[in-house]
Amino acid sequence: MQARLQTIGMVALGLLVWALCCAGPATAADPVGEIIRQRGSVSISRDGRAFPAQVGSMVREADVVVTGDTGRVRIRFVDGTVFTLGQRSAFRVAEYGFDADAGDRDVRLTALNGIFGATVAAVAGTPSFDIELMSSVASVRSTSLMFDVTSMRCEIFVEEGRVIVAHKAGAYESIELVDGEGTDVMPDTPPTPAKMWGTARVDAFRTRLAM
Repeated sequence: MQARLQTIGMVALGLLVWALCCAGPATAADPVGEIIRQRGSVSISRDGRAFPAQVGSMVREADVVVTGDTGRVRIRFVDGTVFTLGQRSAFRVAEYGFDADAGDRDVRLTALNGIFGATVAAVAGTPSFDIELMSSVASVRSTSLMFDVTSMRCEIFVEEGRVIVAHKAGAYESIELVDGEGTDVMPDTPPTPAKMWGTARVDAFRTRLAM
């Protein structure tokens, strides 16, 4: 009897291992990013519950990451993209789809308020990487950018690469930003023309995002 129970147990264990090894594609519950640097107060809201975040904490789709008065955090996503939040900032991972084998990426992040920096990793194929802001959408490719979001204005600056900024109202033409250019977007007006930002303005953003 004991030998039979041992045999049944081994068969069950083998089936469990087989199921784990043959599991299907990642689901929305799987991690899409990891906190790699953190300072001060940082929290993650998930399924209606908020909990403190720290280095090593995993980020999943639908999570909202929030920094406090002294908080700053840096997240590395599964495609190699690195996202930084300054103090008093919040963003939501609305969607983060990435298939390394196919070179496909379908990402939608929502910047709720605060200051952010992103270095978006290069991906083959025709990847989509959109950042939703208060009154605009920034469509990003392989780019390094910074942006500040308030209820009255979004400031967007491209350090390197290319970003298309479209107003959510749809009544205005999109603009393109390249290396060193920025724009301001208000709720009821088109994005300001792309122009080179001065050193002082750029350095102020970098200081607020420094870890």
